[in-house]
Amino acid sequence: MKNVLAILIFIVGAISAVAQDGTIVVFRRSAFTGGALKPSIYVDGSQETRLKNGRYISLQLPAGKHNLSSSMEKAIPLQVEVKANETVYVEMIIVIRQGGQIIPVGVDDAKNAIARLKTQESN
Repeated sequence: MKNVLAILIFIVGAISAVAQDGTIVVFRRSAFTGGALKPSIYVDGSQETRLKNGRYISLQLPAGKHNLSSSMEKAIPLQVEVKANETVYVEMIIVIRQGGQIIPVGVDDAKNAIARLKTQESN
């Protein structure tokens, strides 16, 4: 009986933790210019992955404000507010001779673009 209770407490705790997370989807449209580049994506200063051309990645993050940045020098981080059980979309664009830059994008535009892209697993 103690084991069953412990398992139930664990499951309820896990469900509560997941319910507090939101999602940020970072995508990069397929393009010839800068296609070989794989700019880094940083969330709150930690590198999450290097985004390939024509790919997208979904990042599960705790609800709250997060700073997104890339390998582009002198770029100001994009502050994104993630709400529990919601998805925020941002796009990685390539700026010639500078690297990747993360910009906000509307939901409809993002979903249309992502429909043509492949997913990328986190590093």
